[in-house]
Amino acid sequence: MSRNSKNAKRHAMARSFKRAERKGDQVVSTGRKGPSATEPKHGKKAAWFQLHDSHGDYMRAQSKGRRKPKDEE
Repeated sequence: MSRNSKNAKRHAMARSFKRAERKGDQVVSTGRKGPSATEPKHGKKAAWFQLHDSHGDYMRAQSKGRRKPKDEE
């Protein structure tokens, strides 16, 4: 077994027993910690799919100098 494999095994065991609980004489792992935050901190606030129904509508809205159709005015 290589030194790298031994270190990887030691790190994995240390990670799993980082939040261990003592029950009598035994040490029992409580499992992995879940995500600390489930809400995105940075994201798109004005993406094309939030502003328009389709990507085609978004591209048509970007074209400069074109007039809106009569039914939208």
